[in-house]
Amino acid sequence: MSLPSFSVRNSVLVNMLMIVVLVAGAFFSLSLVREMFPEIRASKLMIQAVYPGVQPEEVQKTVTIKFEEKVKDIEGVEKIESTIGEGYSMTVLSLFNEVDDINAVLDEVKNELDSIPDIPKDVELTVRKFEPKLPVISIAVYGDGTEADRKQAVRDIKDELRQLPGISEIELEGIRDDEISVEIRPERLQEYNITFDEIASVIGRSNLDVSGGQLKGDRASVAVRTIGEETRGRDLEDLIIRTEPDGSTIQLSDVATIQDQFVDVELQNYFNNKPAAYCTIFKTPSQDAIQIASLVKAYVAGKTGKDFDYYGYAESQNRPWYSRPFGLLGSGTNYVTNMVGGRPDPMKTYRESLKQPFNHHFEVALHTDLSRFVEGRLDLMTRNGLNGLILVLISLNLFLNWRVAFWAAVGLPVSFLGPLSSCGLLE
Repeated sequence: MSLPSFSVRNSVLVNMLMIVVLVAGAFFSLSLVREMFPEIRASKLMIQAVYPGVQPEEVQKTVTIKFEEKVKDIEGVEKIESTIGEGYSMTVLSLFNEVDDINAVLDEVKNELDSIPDIPKDVELTVRKFEPKLPVISIAVYGDGTEADRKQAVRDIKDELRQLPGISEIELEGIRDDEISVEIRPERLQEYNITFDEIASVIGRSNLDVSGGQLKGDRASVAVRTIGEETRGRDLEDLIIRTEPDGSTIQLSDVATIQDQFVDVELQNYFNNKPAAYCTIFKTPSQDAIQIASLVKAYVAGKTGKDFDYYGYAESQNRPWYSRPFGLLGSGTNYVTNMVGGRPDPMKTYRESLKQPFNHHFEVALHTDLSRFVEGRLDLMTRNGLNGLILVLISLNLFLNWRVAFWAAVGLPVSFLGPLSSCGLLE
């Protein structure tokens, strides 16, 4: 029996199937991840080892070479690249394109590394996948002020953005790493008969972050560390360099000037001709670009006290009815999209941000919003689809019976929403 004949003889079943496809396609179209490029699966693994206080030659001998020897024969590994520095080793494994299950390779790598018997106990080992991520939107913090204040402002923004749902990957740009400057005063060294090596040795011994291994239990393993690394210059001022026979002590502040500074590298960033630092928000394959951008826009608008029309009612009224995404409804369907798709409401973020404005004097602006391209493509596709459906219905109705025209036009949304429903089921 042919498909057309089966459809005619079982019209109720076919109509029910069509309704299921339409409903499922409409639902999944509101909940699927929206992005510009197809999902890119991870194709690399990274083995990172931290071995505090050990020279690169020793790290290579005791850690890196052993790792490379263990993983080189694993099926699927195409290339091995290692980077070694003082106290750390990073080995990147590039996999063949034919590898379908990267998690299986990851587990095999972990098993091989766990089987190495003579790895030092102080080595902290991490094995993970290189997850591809794309920038979505950036926040510029710019204006006159000290570099330290600007750095603190952009750090506070990063901490607050991490509290928003669906935002996890954030990177800061235009800032330098902190550095504690210890400037030795030669006349004081002669006065106290102290050498440079003596001071360097005391600072090195007392300013370490040392691993104490792991405590393994029946249910979990707990990492033990001795945290002695100072992050502020004033915490080193009371460091005792030497204790005299009479009981008096010579402190670091007695022989040196200690200041909190930044690493001495050339770094200049400007926005609107003013010094700036940037906070860039990325998306992972499972995150929605438009959702991330909407939450960030709501956050910045609320913090700066600006209006935020997420649902687009005001904006849509300034456009012709035929250019609106859903005809006369305008872009207010964002509310339905968030409700059905289970996405967080940016207006809630906006209202909460209004209550807590920025506590710094710098200006804040958004730039490099790549989500607008995704929104533009979706808007164009939706408008063209609706306009095409209306034109097809009118054209067929002029030459055919209205019932034939109607059912022929129904085939368009069915063929469009059918793949969306199948994609949603696969998700």
